[in-house]
Amino acid sequence: MLKKINFYHTVIGDLLLTSPPLINAFFKAKLRIIVASTDDEILEQLDAKLWTFSSPVFCPHGLESDPNPDLQPILLCNLNNIIKNINQANCLCLITNNIFEDIKKTQQVIDNFNEITTLICIFQIPETSTQKCNIMFEEQNADEKKYFIDISGKWQEYN
Repeated sequence: MLKKINFYHTVIGDLLLTSPPLINAFFKAKLRIIVASTDDEILEQLDAKLWTFSSPVFCPHGLESDPNPDLQPILLCNLNNIIKNINQANCLCLITNNIFEDIKKTQQVIDNFNEITTLICIFQIPETSTQKCNIMFEEQNADEKKYFIDISGKWQEYN
């Protein structure tokens, strides 16, 4: 059952620049994470970025096709291929440019995996569209927060 939902709305830059620091922050918060996208190219590029982005902390991760995906604290998966919680994640991180197409599948994953207590959505769409996403998860009764990236590149919470 979801306890927490965070929406991260990128209005500047691209998903591959803003996602690695967020994923690293979730890892440092001791979450086991499935990072999901329906776009395999985004996953491959994110895999490369997680190895090279500037951070003093190593961000251990792997692709679902890598050996021993069950041992990965951060597992990158195609959203359409998730049929079991391979790495016993308690956080699902959706990275998408098509949130409205991907959100229904995200809901199915959450419904199937009781271990998932946190949902993180990182996306690029107009801010007013986040209200439509809220409706999809109203019945979850989870603590929900929305963030945007400001012109200086820092995440700010919507008031």
